[in-house]
Amino acid sequence: MEQSFLCEVIKVFYIPQQGVAIKAKIVQGKIEVGKELDLTVPGDTDYQVVCRGLTKDKVFVNSAQARETIDVLVGINWVLPLNKLGVRPQGCFLSEPHTVKVSKSFEAKCQTSVIEYFGEKKRLQIKLFNCRWLCEVSHFKKIDDQNFVCKIELIYAMNIANEQPFELYEEDQLICTGKITKVIY
Repeated sequence: MEQSFLCEVIKVFYIPQQGVAIKAKIVQGKIEVGKELDLTVPGDTDYQVVCRGLTKDKVFVNSAQARETIDVLVGINWVLPLNKLGVRPQGCFLSEPHTVKVSKSFEAKCQTSVIEYFGEKKRLQIKLFNCRWLCEVSHFKKIDDQNFVCKIELIYAMNIANEQPFELYEEDQLICTGKITKVIY
């Protein structure tokens, strides 16, 4: 099953006579020129854009996939919400239409070698999009010796999507990795 496209916005800039370009790191899925996308900006509505061009390492390409950093040209007629994006557009994402939503609760499947470490509730840090956030992990259900499902509640609502990968930390120690299985709105 192919994962839906999702990427984290790193920087937004304007190219004269070309329009707005978005530098982004692809978290999952694949993007192709001509694909319709949503730009999700925290505290604002989603903006519908079209990928009019892609560059990877300053070379034009027709497509790109997970773990690649790309520049996406979205065109000259797009109105940029500069007050929301600012210099550091943390929490902004490009995705397939209607896949990213603002929420603070989700169910997840996790993998760890220390499953007995988890009890009733645990306050940890979750790493989403290269940033760590406080969260509370609860409702643990063991699947096998290294896998479990749980509910994760973020302290602050943010943009999240099904199949989005994450890591859980206690202080500076990585204790498990996982994927979001169901966003709870």
